[in-house]
This record gives sequence, C-alpha cells and structure tokens, in this order.
Amino acid sequence: MDKLLIAVVLKPQGIRGELKIKNYTDDFHSISALKEVFIDGVSYQVLKVRCDKDAFILLRGIADRNAAELFRGKEIYANKSDIRKPKGRYFISDVIGCSVCFESGEVFGKVEEILSARTDIYYISTQNGRVIAPWLKSYNAKFDIENRVITVCEQEFLKEINYES
Repeated sequence: MDKLLIAVVLKPQGIRGELKIKNYTDDFHSISALKEVFIDGVSYQVLKVRCDKDAFILLRGIADRNAAELFRGKEIYANKSDIRKPKGRYFISDVIGCSVCFESGEVFGKVEEILSARTDIYYISTQNGRVIAPWLKSYNAKFDIENRVITVCEQEFLKEINYES
C-alpha cells in the first residue's frame, strides 16, 4: 500500500503523550479520521486528532510526555487510501509523471515536479527544455489520473509558461 508523508512532529504537548504536529496535507479535514499512522516504519493506532490553531495527534503506545519527546522531528506517514481529499483534488504523487496535452490531443510534455504553494508551480519536461508553469484555473485542466493525462486549454496555458534557462 502507498504511504504518504502527512506531517512532522514538532514537539510533545501536555502530559498524556500527545504530539504537536505540522500538517503537510491541504487541510486538517484530510487527516481528521485517520485510524493508523506510521513513524519510522512502525504502525501506531490513532486515538485522537484535534485542531484548534495548531494540529495535535494522540497515538496508542505513547504514554506520557517523556515518551513523546522521543518523537520530536519524526515524520508521520499514512496510507494514501486513508487520507481524505475533496472531489477534484489529487495527490501530487499521482500527478507527477502525467502527460500534459492540449485539447487538440497534442502532447506538450510530462510533469516532473510540483512546488506546492498558494498557486502550485508545475515543472514540465518538453522536447524544447523544462518549462515552469503556475497552475491556473484558466487552463480549464481536466485530470485523468487513471490514464496519466492532464488536458489543458492551449491558448491559456501557453500565455503563462516560462522555459528554464
């Protein structure tokens, strides 16, 4: 089963072994129903996930603050299938490797990398070099993850791209 990095432990919280985490997913809702996570390849049952202004997680097997201290800086993974995502949203790992095509069917290039930001930045390899493209709604992108194809509006897309030097 595919695992995704979802968070990193910042520090222990309180005296019950709770961990303050930095959430790497789009939002708290994505991880709020997790039942199992993995730290250093070890499975931990999730007892509670909560969020106020920060995110916290309580795991079975971490009894107190001293035990929680050992997890500082550790990465937290979860099974990809257990992470909630809104309809029309995709995991970056599913998009990397997809071909970018125009509505005419012409293949422009292949997604190599994505920089997650307020507006995601796609790095696309083409026959003419590597392209940097802010991912905008005006592209009217249609994602077909099963077939590894993203179809975009050629006119809108070509206005925004930059070739790396």
